[in-house]
Amino acid sequence: MNQRFLNSHDTPALGFLKQPIFYRFLLVLPLFFKIRHNRLDLNQKNRYLKVYKPKTFSMFKHINKIKYSLIWSLFFFFPAYAASAEPHFSYSFTGTVMEVLEGDLLVLLHKGKFAQVRLSDVDCPEEGQPFSKESKQFSAMLVFSGPVTVHVKELNTKGQAVGEVVLMDKGLNLNRELVKAGLAWWRWKKTDDTSYGDLEKAARKKKIGLWTLENPIPPWEFRLKKDGH
Repeated sequence: MNQRFLNSHDTPALGFLKQPIFYRFLLVLPLFFKIRHNRLDLNQKNRYLKVYKPKTFSMFKHINKIKYSLIWSLFFFFPAYAASAEPHFSYSFTGTVMEVLEGDLLVLLHKGKFAQVRLSDVDCPEEGQPFSKESKQFSAMLVFSGPVTVHVKELNTKGQAVGEVVLMDKGLNLNRELVKAGLAWWRWKKTDDTSYGDLEKAARKKKIGLWTLENPIPPWEFRLKKDGH
């Protein structure tokens, strides 16, 4: 049985595809000029007839431009905004105080894990300073009475949660109670909450705790001297 195979002489399409690229270009070139000539004629007719098509805005036509413009805007402007914006960090959790390391440093048990909590806005005397033991005992007396809630403001470089500690059973704020009792300094360089300053002034007037001393040294200055600065 004879089987007939298609070759370049059988169909014009296959013959065109088998031609070299240069010849294909020469064959298509007249078609290009014909289309271009028709477009020029149409433009000339419109010009002579003063036919003007109004420009209309199409959302679908420009959707890609809009999309990429938004992407580039976010890419350039959002990092600058994020860098200039002030960081805001806050959350709360409840736990049981397991240990009081310092007057302003606690160890809490929360969901089976231990977490260190540093009291914000205040600074208790360091170990070796007057009223260091008193501030530690005062905190222990309050926090061991029941669970506490920590309103975290930030995490410090040591990974400690820094915030205010509130006693759930009594509703007392440990940070403020320490300042009231004259057992902690107001960290005016670290906070804008001037209410702590008012509590410190009241304790100074009453001359209680730290303010019974003639020249009490702030803990941050004591730490600098201890570190040799």
